[in-house]
Amino acid sequence: MINHVIKHTTDRDYILIYSAGTGGEYMASAISECTNTLNTLLRIKNENNRWSCTCKIGYSKIIKEDKKLQWDNVYNGENDSSKNDLYKDHPVDTVKRVWPRYMTCLFLTVENDYKKWANITWKKLHNVNIEKSKKQFVEEHANTIEKEYKQRKIWEDHFERYYEISYTDPTAQLIKVFEDFDESKFNKMFKEWNIENVR
Repeated sequence: MINHVIKHTTDRDYILIYSAGTGGEYMASAISECTNTLNTLLRIKNENNRWSCTCKIGYSKIIKEDKKLQWDNVYNGENDSSKNDLYKDHPVDTVKRVWPRYMTCLFLTVENDYKKWANITWKKLHNVNIEKSKKQFVEEHANTIEKEYKQRKIWEDHFERYYEISYTDPTAQLIKVFEDFDESKFNKMFKEWNIENVR
């Protein structure tokens, strides 16, 4: 399966890694929209400020478990062969077994306020796929997000090129990654999104 994935990626492609529930779907789409070097990923708005976007290749865990590149076989984003692709995944062990080292890693960092982020995740997903109590989920997920942040060097060591994109000021890092990054457009999208706008 790994060889199959390598055939679909190049050393010009990017992988955005982020903790579950921290808005990586929206961020991946927004980043792709703000540079001409990436194929644009379309996003779909779901209820309660949840967003989804489909990449050409799905999450590594799904690839390893389901033995397929895309769980729903649907990609409706841009497909310009002269542009690079952006993929997304969570910081899990299967990343190292699926995504090639030669890709550029963008690690979306949550540096503090872990319980706040866990609460946001609960609010977005408790009616979707969370079966635990709010107290248990928030405590466990806050610990997971903190652990994933503290272990981020794993991805710096694995990928040949690595950038940390902080939620505190994502634009500051993104303009270093993409020369033509549209800072104004991204800032507007980031402000309008308002990840905390959940019930």
